[in-house]
Amino acid sequence: MQQLSDGQLLGVDGTWGQDGLLVEKVQPGTLAESRGIKPGDQLMLLLPRSLDLKAVKEQGISMPADLIIGGQRIGQLKIPAADLPDYSLPAHPTQVYSSVNALLLCLLLWFYYPFRKHSGEVLALMLILYPAGRFLLEIIRTDESGQFGTALTISQWVSIGMIVVGFGLLIYVRSKTPTLADAKFV
Repeated sequence: MQQLSDGQLLGVDGTWGQDGLLVEKVQPGTLAESRGIKPGDQLMLLLPRSLDLKAVKEQGISMPADLIIGGQRIGQLKIPAADLPDYSLPAHPTQVYSSVNALLLCLLLWFYYPFRKHSGEVLALMLILYPAGRFLLEIIRTDESGQFGTALTISQWVSIGMIVVGFGLLIYVRSKTPTLADAKFV
């Protein structure tokens, strides 16, 4: 759905503005080129919130799109669903990457646990390492736009905060708590 609303499945590269998708490039031999869409045009795709593309293709429903040129609404462009590609463009399996990241983090912290010198080090390391991995994972995800006027997603902002808290906790733990070797267990 994201690729469709961004115009990628139509063969359009562009950026979103207040008035719609500003077409910067039209891929040759695509649906957009066959419909006469050119760089400089603006598209506003009118998509329902939930859409089953398979059902739409089977029923032959058209996808409406407003074509806006130079701020003037030219009219509605009907794109038959049968003309849409059968498959989306390749996407990264970020859920798998996240699972592998969690497994590696778990193993790393598990193996580090016997070598810790202070209570709380493992938690501090988790607060540093997990958000670092999540920050990197967010770079390849395309489902969320930047926040606070930046290119960083909300998850990246939270990750930065968690990393700062993790380093603060690590510094605190190493400076204030007794070492595990000095601790007396009853």
